[in-house]
Amino acid sequence: PNIAPVLLGQALLQAAETLLLLASLSYLGLGRPPPTPSLGSMLQDARLYFMEQIWAAVAPGIVVFALALALSAMGRSLNRHTSTVKHNWLTGGKEK
Repeated sequence: PNIAPVLLGQALLQAAETLLLLASLSYLGLGRPPPTPSLGSMLQDARLYFMEQIWAAVAPGIVVFALALALSAMGRSLNRHTSTVKHNWLTGGKEK
């Protein structure tokens, strides 16, 4: 029971990393096959029309950025609130 919040925080941080990894692999063409939609493949497809339709590239990019930022922030916040050791940012040391 005491480890559940820590595991949830770590899972949220890992989910943010996985989202970025999957989007970058799909962008490079190493992800799911083309009929399957993904944010990385949307960015790859929008690259061809960037000068005419900039929103086609900006929208998936903002979604990837916002999701990764939100998951990371939630995970770090949860880890910070459940941690028993407080970190002193001024001196770089740990306080109990």
